[in-house]
Amino acid sequence: MLLWTRRMQRTLADLPEPIAKHLEPILSKVDTRLMEYRKGEKITGVETIALATDREIMRLSNEMAAPFSPEVEPKNNHNISLEELVKSNPEYLRLTKSSLSDYYTKNQNNCGMIETFFSEYPGSREKYEELTKESVVSVLEIRNPVNKKWYKIPVPDNFPIWHKGGTARLVLKVLAKSSKSLIASELPPKDIDVIVVGDDLNTVLTALVIGADSDGIEHLSGKTMDFDEYSAGRDTDINQVTLGPDGLTYTDEAFEAANQGLEN
Repeated sequence: MLLWTRRMQRTLADLPEPIAKHLEPILSKVDTRLMEYRKGEKITGVETIALATDREIMRLSNEMAAPFSPEVEPKNNHNISLEELVKSNPEYLRLTKSSLSDYYTKNQNNCGMIETFFSEYPGSREKYEELTKESVVSVLEIRNPVNKKWYKIPVPDNFPIWHKGGTARLVLKVLAKSSKSLIASELPPKDIDVIVVGDDLNTVLTALVIGADSDGIEHLSGKTMDFDEYSAGRDTDINQVTLGPDGLTYTDEAFEAANQGLEN
């Protein structure tokens, strides 16, 4: 990526002035960060060139798009904690706590991507485990109303990771009192898709530990989750929902769609 950045910097003179003026400070900032990675000044814990490049591409895309982002109109949002979710739906939900390392040890069969990463980079497992030894994961379990089986949805307490898509919709359907058939249709969860806020590598690795794969991780810039911005970019009303350490967050539109069994 450093070579690509340098190549782009050399071609700025050939671009229209407004475009070149917009790109020059962004490319310069990326160049500086990549040089820091190369020197090792910003590398802590587990690090690889591939994942560092992926994060820089995410940063670059966000910085280039920021001036053109439309103003987001706030929606009427709601939030309910994991504890309150379970309290209000004991028939379908239960909650336990586990250390992240224990959860990983017991569920390695569902963590294929992280196992591949650890096998390719000797020593990375030990470094990651040392950095996250105090981390906790809330395990939200949901019961299939048809076959009565319980399924786990891991929610890390100490990382800016939020479930989106099927797992978040599933919990919203329980809260919205959807029909048993609609809840059962989402079980077992087919994929774990998540949002990762920021660019900390250990957060990305934790997303892999809870069962996401690299294609199922949506990167958002910043330090906190901007739910209004997130929900504004969803393709359907029912996808305006996240599940994370702060609980379940959803819009009026998402709740109504879940309550009425609407997928669009």
